[in-house]
Amino acid sequence: MDQVDEIKSKLDIVEFVSSYVTLKKSGHNHKGLCPFHAEKTPSFMVNGERQIWHCFGCAEGGDIFGFLMKYENLEFVEALRILAEKAGVTLQQEYREAGKSKKDILTAINHSASELYHYLLLSNDVGKNALEYLKRRKITDDSIKKFKLGYAPRSWDTVGKFLAKKGYSLSDIEAAGMIISKSGGRGYYDRFRGRLMFPVFSHLGLTLGFSGRILTESKTEPKYMNTPETMIYNKGQIVFGLHLAKEAIKKENEAILVEGNLDVVSSHQAGVSNTVAPLGSALTMEQIRALRRYSDQLSLSFDTDKAGQEAAKRAIDIAEKAGMSTKVILIEGAKDPDELVRKDPLLWKEAVKKGIPSYEFLLDSLFSKYDGDSAYGKKKIGEEGIILLASIESALTRAQYIKKLAEKLKLTEEVIATAVNKSLIGKLSTTTINEVMKQAESDSQRRKMLELYLLSLVLKLGSLALDKIGPSEVEFHDLVSQEVYDALKKEKKGQFDIRAFCDKLKPEVVPFVDELYLREWGGDEDELKVADLEMALKEMEKLQLKDEIELLSGRIAVAEKSGQETILGELGKEFTLLSQRLANLQTE
Repeated sequence: MDQVDEIKSKLDIVEFVSSYVTLKKSGHNHKGLCPFHAEKTPSFMVNGERQIWHCFGCAEGGDIFGFLMKYENLEFVEALRILAEKAGVTLQQEYREAGKSKKDILTAINHSASELYHYLLLSNDVGKNALEYLKRRKITDDSIKKFKLGYAPRSWDTVGKFLAKKGYSLSDIEAAGMIISKSGGRGYYDRFRGRLMFPVFSHLGLTLGFSGRILTESKTEPKYMNTPETMIYNKGQIVFGLHLAKEAIKKENEAILVEGNLDVVSSHQAGVSNTVAPLGSALTMEQIRALRRYSDQLSLSFDTDKAGQEAAKRAIDIAEKAGMSTKVILIEGAKDPDELVRKDPLLWKEAVKKGIPSYEFLLDSLFSKYDGDSAYGKKKIGEEGIILLASIESALTRAQYIKKLAEKLKLTEEVIATAVNKSLIGKLSTTTINEVMKQAESDSQRRKMLELYLLSLVLKLGSLALDKIGPSEVEFHDLVSQEVYDALKKEKKGQFDIRAFCDKLKPEVVPFVDELYLREWGGDEDELKVADLEMALKEMEKLQLKDEIELLSGRIAVAEKSGQETILGELGKEFTLLSQRLANLQTE
């Protein structure tokens, strides 16, 4: 057993993946929403016996190493090092030497810089003004330490020299985004100067970059400056504060998304620890997917200005598309959560409890945007409101808001419902055409799907199925399916073991078997019975008989044309027998 196999034998893939994705038991498998693409119906399967995972929505799959590499965007050696530590396995020398990647170096540079910034803020006179600024905003020492806040001095070369003395090359320090090359190649200067520093961590707590806030009003410098795109820092994929909030998000089954870094710090300080932010930019689908791994419930609290409300609308749209349920936290008497917490932390806690459904917020926004008492305002509210309601997938929820819009516009529900239904018809016509096309396609593939279903049942039922398939003469159109079926028929009765069976197969066939073992076909996977297998075998026999009758019909036609009476009589008898067998099967 090599070290990769040793690590896999010591880790349970179900337990490991469960730390990233909410999984529920389903027959032989555990299933959940795929972390690699947006979906509302779970198609992501994990199996502990085979130690594998597969998504039937995006077709991604593999073992525990493949999952970690894809989820964390890691090279194999990086994943190996993480899993070895988790499994308590000491890696061999060649793995340890190969384990230091460029990403590791950049992460270490950012970590060293964050330590320096943090020290300068708390323990050096150079950070006195920044510390006073935080105190004025009622940020406590505990919060400063919890978020590792720091200060970048106004000096041009403090950080660059510090990191160079730590042994890092100037090219690596520049690659981490900490220094900028002077024009003409005449040296480097620090990127961040005179700013309050917010280290940006991955959900695992690795230092990926920084967000620096200026402490004085300036017309020439931006309020916030972020680390540029690097090998480890992609602003659109990182959620600020997630490393501290993820456990609270899972516990509360809700993520609270605010607009700014200080909003996150203040919210945590007030005891609302499931709060995160999108790093000062427009929310992305990647960030929503990162949050959805911990909860499918999202509450939004953006600034009360026009830009904040528009950002909230965009965020709702993205989150709903990703399959998250959304609410909006309304703030009164303050422009953002940070200001509200400074007034009274209890006000923020109460606001969180009173979050309203996002569609209610969006409808109310239309009435704020237009004058609901004027003919023009009613027309615009009706037009935009109908489009909004038609986008609601749940018929029950849609009906609830049809009633609400009708009441607010002083119209009958029937008028609004008719308009919404007309809007839906356009969508339904496209959907119906697609479904018809899919049905036509599935008709032509019915035999193949039945073959896959039959094999899947045998693999899952194991020893219970071997007695049934032993004497059967099922023939598969697909050669790989036939190969697997023939191998199953050779297995000893009562001793079937999926792992041992896969070890006997050709390596290229194993992924095919794994996918069938993980696939769900509808219904209760915990209630699979031999009767299901018997039914599938019967359906296969029917299809085989139909194939034989079709071939026989062709031979009979040829015999009739050539006047071969003797052969025609024999073929007729065979045709009668096959037709009778088919008729008997269809009436059973």
